[in-house]
Amino acid sequence: MLRYLPVLVAALASGCAVSPDPTRIERDELAPTGVLRVAVYTGNPVIGSPDPRRGEPSGPTASLGKALGVDAGLPVQLIAYADESKMLADAPQDRWDVAALACEPERALEYARPHLLAGARGSAGVPICLAVPAGRREALDYVTGFVLRAKAQGLVARAIAESGLTGARVAP
Repeated sequence: MLRYLPVLVAALASGCAVSPDPTRIERDELAPTGVLRVAVYTGNPVIGSPDPRRGEPSGPTASLGKALGVDAGLPVQLIAYADESKMLADAPQDRWDVAALACEPERALEYARPHLLAGARGSAGVPICLAVPAGRREALDYVTGFVLRAKAQGLVARAIAESGLTGARVAP
């Protein structure tokens, strides 16, 4: 183990984030079906938008959901929701595994740290978080680590830029 320490220190010092493989429990909670089902609310462009050309949702949630799947070694299925209340109702029905939405603790979800803030510069902004259905604490731990790595590696900033969003920025 100690012989790898210089390589690890060099990787971290150079800005490379080490992405740990999820444990079996994390992977089972993150994607119980073996496919990471990413719910994308398409009624708010800060979260996602319909993309009729590709036939799937696009935007920051879609980009980060795909990156999360790669990070965890899982295939990804994007699920578009035009109605946020329907998306929230589907969470306890095990119809999706991860979503992005405004952090509202009264919802029966587990939230990672905010990855972006929606709102004009100079304002506090509304925190947008990746969330998993309630009771998936191991999945939440993995998603939280992913969010921290994604922010550090510039993935969140790229997802915002690629979506052409104004009024959104990476959360601290």
